[in-house]
Amino acid sequence: MLVACLIPIYCFGQMVLQSLGQVKGHATFVKSMTTEMYQEQQNHSLAYNQRLASQNRIVDPFLAEGYEVNYQVSDDPDAVYGYLSIPSLEIMEPVYLGADYHHLG
Repeated sequence: MLVACLIPIYCFGQMVLQSLGQVKGHATFVKSMTTEMYQEQQNHSLAYNQRLASQNRIVDPFLAEGYEVNYQVSDDPDAVYGYLSIPSLEIMEPVYLGADYHHLG
């Protein structure tokens, strides 16, 4: 009986801790991002999107064996690109470039 009560409390506690960690991560991200860095990232993103539009090539990263993604937007492929915030649902999630198991997991 006690275990049945503790399991939901533990799960809820983990959700709260994860949410607080994401909020802290967002605050750190915002503090570290200067106007120049933001403008540079935006320019890299626009140039990358223009290159993609001219290539007209679609690849499913989950089905293509040995497919390596080369995002030329950021030097660090595992860095947080931005944050998705939905205040009415109290959701704040980091956004990463790439649809692979590492970023989606």
